[in-house]
Amino acid sequence: MDCLALVHLVRGDPQKSIAAAEEAIKAYQQGTWEHTVIYVLNVEGLAYLELRQIDRAIDCLDRANREARMVEDIRVEGMTRLNLAHAWRVKGDTTQALRHAEEAVSIFTRTQGGELVPAQALVDALRANGAGLAAAEARALVKVAQASLSNPDLLNPRSFLQDAVTLAQGVNRPEIAAEADQLAAAIRARTGAQLA
Repeated sequence: MDCLALVHLVRGDPQKSIAAAEEAIKAYQQGTWEHTVIYVLNVEGLAYLELRQIDRAIDCLDRANREARMVEDIRVEGMTRLNLAHAWRVKGDTTQALRHAEEAVSIFTRTQGGELVPAQALVDALRANGAGLAAAEARALVKVAQASLSNPDLLNPRSFLQDAVTLAQGVNRPEIAAEADQLAAAIRARTGAQLA
């Protein structure tokens, strides 16, 4: 069921993702695989984020992060930090978002995981936002999306691309908007998912 939750998330059906995640959590808690719940909570948090139920998303991701620290699963700790950064960004709290993104960068710097690139790009986007540099923020968001494509346990790239297009159009940077649109079209073609 946990794989099914992830498939539904990637295909753009967060409601089915949440239902599958809930079933997986119950099954894991009844068996000997309870440590696997952290992955499912991460996916469930991302699904709630897709539905713009931000507080529920933050609750799931925060719980996954705490449990990842308890079982010393540093990779999941970093992923959930990065996803928390995204959730706080969507909620409009860039201070919290930046704190979580910087912590994710710190973790992925130690592990040298592939997640370091999207984490650093999100830090760059958040700092550009704080400095009022919309074009730099848009470009960094495209980089976040591009770097997140290979890992469905991370941030929704479509969400970042939408924001990048809006920012780029607002500062008359059609080349950045076009790059974001092309990447979004490639994602739709690959997954059949629509932009959120």
